[in-house]
Amino acid sequence: MLLIVCGPIRLGCEIILDVAESTLNLIQKNVRNRRKQLGVSQEELADRSGLHRTYIGAIERGERNLTVASLEKLARALKCRVSDLVSKP
Repeated sequence: MLLIVCGPIRLGCEIILDVAESTLNLIQKNVRNRRKQLGVSQEELADRSGLHRTYIGAIERGERNLTVASLEKLARALKCRVSDLVSKP
């Protein structure tokens, strides 16, 4: 006999998506705030990090998911740690 339960699995996925969205929003705010603290434009941050200018804008608007490699590049360019970008101030 095979029993398939969809309710808890779906609920679990929704919780994961909520956490991912809130983390993405946190990264977005932290990147923008840190960039502004340094007095750096999105274009200059793109040059410093080796990422595309439009990608930086999309990150700051919360429109893009970041890879760990991109987070590391941003942290280096913003002179901070990756943990500073993913944690609450």
